Order: sequence, then C-alpha cells, then structure tokens
Amino acid sequence: MPEEPRTIIKERITPLPEGDIDPFAMRCLARKVYFVVQNYYKDPNNRKEFDEWYLATYGKPYVWKTVEETLAEKRALEEQGNES
Repeated sequence: MPEEPRTIIKERITPLPEGDIDPFAMRCLARKVYFVVQNYYKDPNNRKEFDEWYLATYGKPYVWKTVEETLAEKRALEEQGNES
C-alpha cells in the first residue's frame, strides 16, 4: 500500500523524513518561506500581534533588528572569539 500523503492539520505540519526533498528544492522552499514571512511582518497589525504574543509568552518585549544590526552583532561575537 502506498504511504498516506503528508498534510497540514490544524496549523501543525507533519515533518518529512530525512532525504525526501532534494537540496535544490529545499533551498527554493526556504527562500519562498523567507519572503512570505518577511512580507507578513511588514504589516503593522501582524507585527503588533506578534509583539503582544511574544510579551505574553516570554514576559519581555521583542527587540526588532535590521539585518545589518544582526550581522554586526555576529561579527562582534566572532571577533571576541578570535581574541581568546
């Protein structure tokens, strides 16, 4: 019997076993997801909803950073690691 197709049920994704998707397809999928998420958070209402959820879940406000800020922090951490 063929395996039952994987489905999304109630916002839960059934994971695919390792090796089911070739690397090129995985990169294409990741890129698509990245742009969908990026566009989603451009909407102030979606961002506000996330901020409220994050505060309620973690008890502290989420700090939004630009890509440049994130890369600068990463470089600073790498430089600290190289100095030791």
